[in-house]
Amino acid sequence: MSVEDVRSLTPKQFRDWIGRVVAESLFTARNRMVVLLAENADRAALEEEFREFFEEYLGIAFELEAPEASLLALLEACDDDAAFLKHRVKVVEAKRQTSQEARIAKRMGLGVLGEPPPPIKVTGLADAEFRALLEILANWPIFALGTQIVKLLKTAPDTVNPSQFSLQEAARFPDASAENCLRYAFLEFFVSYLEMEQFLEDYEFDN
Repeated sequence: MSVEDVRSLTPKQFRDWIGRVVAESLFTARNRMVVLLAENADRAALEEEFREFFEEYLGIAFELEAPEASLLALLEACDDDAAFLKHRVKVVEAKRQTSQEARIAKRMGLGVLGEPPPPIKVTGLADAEFRALLEILANWPIFALGTQIVKLLKTAPDTVNPSQFSLQEAARFPDASAENCLRYAFLEFFVSYLEMEQFLEDYEFDN
């Protein structure tokens, strides 16, 4: 099911959709990449795994593309508890150098007339630079947030016991409402995705 406006979803539909997003193979690809980095794998092995990682990243990007405006509206409607997330979105928007049309076209391997090409070709990176890029991506907060969302999805829909989470996690969920916890956690996941998208804006991935 393609989602256009998350605000129109029932709580169950919202949970089901979020579950589909965090079940994407990006997380598995990331774990394989972490193993290869730890094993000091050669450039060829890292490049092959990075291609898998990037393809799976595109899967999440396409999943979040249609409901992006509604997710931003949902975030904007949140109270002061989400002020820091709103600030992070503004930082992303200030740093962006391309239009949404160009970002969508880039995912499809296309270009948009008048849009600047990415300044960095991944294939042109030195081995140390390429490894550093992969380490940055593998440690992106979106993966820890995805794990947190999986925890929430395994919790009964009517309540969340804050003792199931770390103090840092529980502090963000003061009302122990599963629906509110999941909404906030996913909005944080979404903002982290936007930050990753903006970071990758500078990179050209074609061979």
